[in-house]
Amino acid sequence: MPTATAQSTLPIRILRFRGRHQCPAPIEIIWYSDNTAPKLHIVLHFFWHMINKYILSVACVLLLGCGTLRGYVTPDSALTLSLYVDTYYAIDDDNTSVLFHNKEARQLSTVGLYRDQLGVNLAQIGAVYSKPDIRARVTLQAGTLAQIGWDGLTEHPFVQEANAGVRLVDNLWLDAGYFLGHIGGELLAPKDNWISSHAIITMLEPFYESGVSATYTFPSGVEARLYLINGYNVIEDDNANRAAGVYVALTTENFSVSYAGHYGNEHNYALGGNSLRIYNNIVLWTRPVSNFEVEAQFDLATQDDAPTKGKMGMMSGAAIAFHYSFTDSWGMAVRGEYFDDRDNVVSTGLKGMGITGSIEYKPTPTSYIRAEGRLLRLSDDYELFLDSNRNPTPSRKEAMMTFGIWI
Repeated sequence: MPTATAQSTLPIRILRFRGRHQCPAPIEIIWYSDNTAPKLHIVLHFFWHMINKYILSVACVLLLGCGTLRGYVTPDSALTLSLYVDTYYAIDDDNTSVLFHNKEARQLSTVGLYRDQLGVNLAQIGAVYSKPDIRARVTLQAGTLAQIGWDGLTEHPFVQEANAGVRLVDNLWLDAGYFLGHIGGELLAPKDNWISSHAIITMLEPFYESGVSATYTFPSGVEARLYLINGYNVIEDDNANRAAGVYVALTTENFSVSYAGHYGNEHNYALGGNSLRIYNNIVLWTRPVSNFEVEAQFDLATQDDAPTKGKMGMMSGAAIAFHYSFTDSWGMAVRGEYFDDRDNVVSTGLKGMGITGSIEYKPTPTSYIRAEGRLLRLSDDYELFLDSNRNPTPSRKEAMMTFGIWI
C-alpha cells in the first residue's frame, strides 16, 4: 500500500495528474540513486524561476501604478486590463518532506503549496479586447499555483489563457486558442471561490485546454458550447487523436444548472493502444434567500483499459458547499467532499473525503482576507502522510490564511 516517507526528491508531480503526459502522477515518487538531476531538468526549472520573478515584478509595478495604467483605458474602451495578486500562509500536521523547486511542498495542495512561509498563489496580468464581432483574451501568470498546475506539463507555463474569437452570426461565436478548463464547479483563482483550497475532485479535473470552441446562446438564456481540443488537461497534444467537449448551462438570478463533458482517447501516443475517457460533470447552484447560497457538483468518469484493471475503470466524486453572508463584508462557508478513483482513471488510486470551513472579510469589493481549516481523510490503504511520531497516517489537518486584491 502507498505510504509516506520522511524525505522525497524530485522529479515528482505531487499534486496534479492530467491527460496523457508522460510525467509522474500526483503522489508518485521517483527516487534518484544520487543527488543529481538531468541538466535539461535544471535548465527548464531555472528558466521557469526567472519567468516567475519577471512576471511577479511586472505585476507589482503595475499594481503600484494602477491609477496611471487605468488612465489609458477609458470606460468606453474595447480594451479592459486586469491585475490580481493572491498570497497565502499555510500550515498542517503532516511531517513528510516532499521537495518541489527545492522547497518542502505540501502534498495534495494546489493553493498554499508551501508550509510555514508566506507565498504567492497567483500573480496575473490580463487583457480582454471586446467588440461586437471580435474578441480576445490574454492572461499571464506566476506564483505557486501556476507552478504546480502548469510547470512541466506545457511549454508555456506562464500563459494561463490566450484565445481569440469571431461572431459568425447572432449569438454564435467561434473561439480558438488556450482556455481554462470548462469542467467543474470551483474556479482556478481563490478569489472566485468561497473556499481558497481546491477540493480533491477539482484537482482531478482539467485546469486548462487548447483547441476550438463554438458558443451559442439561446433566446431562453441557455448557453451551449462545443469543443474540439487536444486532450484532457493538455496544451500541446501527445497522440494522434483529438478530444471533444461539451458545456450546457441554464442560469437564472437564483438558480443555475450545468453539464460539462469530455470525450477522447487519453492514451499516450508513445504507448500505443486506446483508452477512451468519458468524463461527466454536473454543477447545481441555488440562492434560496439573499444571503445564503448552496453549490454542489458531481463527477463521474470512465476509461477503457484503466491502469489498475486492464479493463474499464471508473472514477466518482462530489463536493457540496454552503455560503452564508453576515454582511456585505463578512461571510462564512463550509464544504464537504468525496472522491473515489481506485481504478486510476485520473490519479494514482486516490479515495477519501474531507471537510473544510472558512470565514472571510472583504475590506473592499475587490479584495478579501480568508481564514480556513480543513480535515482530509484518505482511505486506510493510502497512508500518504506522517504524524508527529513519523508514523504513516491517511489523515491530515491543515489551516491557511489567504489574501487577494484585484483591479
